[in-house]
Amino acid sequence: LPLADARARTQELVELGTLMPVSVENWTKPAFLHSKATTTPKPGSALLSPFDSLIWSRPRTERVFNFHYRLAFYTPKHKRTQGYYVMPFLHEGQLVARLDLKSDRKDSRLLILGGHAEPGVDIAAFAPTLKAELQNLATWLALERVSIKARTELSNALRKI
Repeated sequence: LPLADARARTQELVELGTLMPVSVENWTKPAFLHSKATTTPKPGSALLSPFDSLIWSRPRTERVFNFHYRLAFYTPKHKRTQGYYVMPFLHEGQLVARLDLKSDRKDSRLLILGGHAEPGVDIAAFAPTLKAELQNLATWLALERVSIKARTELSNALRKI
């Protein structure tokens, strides 16, 4: 929507009581909360495509999750820091890791080329769930197995599971 239309629709939702204006520490832009929303994160985990609606708006993702994310496949190889096709991992309401994944159809493998936990997160708290999500992704892609090529603290934790 054009910005003027979005603001008008947002104001209508506020007047209907569907949205409530809220303040968020360190934010300068307006913020709103759905009237039925809770502030408690919902349990669950998911690998996110770079085009997932949760992280589609990069500035919002950075504001909400303190998670700086860019599409690395548009970045020259020598400037990439996390890999080519990096998928964030959402766990219990937080973005806790990034994985550089590749589908190796010839050998029927989901390759983990890189894996990095976000600073300050407890890898042991989410590694088993992440391993299961990687296996789910491999199955969905009709690949027989997950193969870990990366040599990082996160990938080493996944190997031990």
